[in-house]
Amino acid sequence: NIRDLTTGIDTAQPHGLAILPSNDHFQFENGLVITLRTSGTEPKIKYYAELCAKPEEKDLGKLRTILDRMVEAIVEEFLQPCLNNLKPKAD
Repeated sequence: NIRDLTTGIDTAQPHGLAILPSNDHFQFENGLVITLRTSGTEPKIKYYAELCAKPEEKDLGKLRTILDRMVEAIVEEFLQPCLNNLKPKAD
């Protein structure tokens, strides 16, 4: 499902319209949920990701790899850091 409040779309809703004043929120079939938002006070984009695996999926290393790969792909596809001259926060 996709919730995009810039366009007012929420595909999780029966009528397809966003009802929550939130951020861009994406849900994937494998349980990954990622939320993208811009800061209201700083020139930055933040994202939050979580993978809600099925109870029988107990290999944490495998789940972490899936989470990391999906986040990397989403950042590259949605934010296009090279094209938009975005730089990751220094650790």
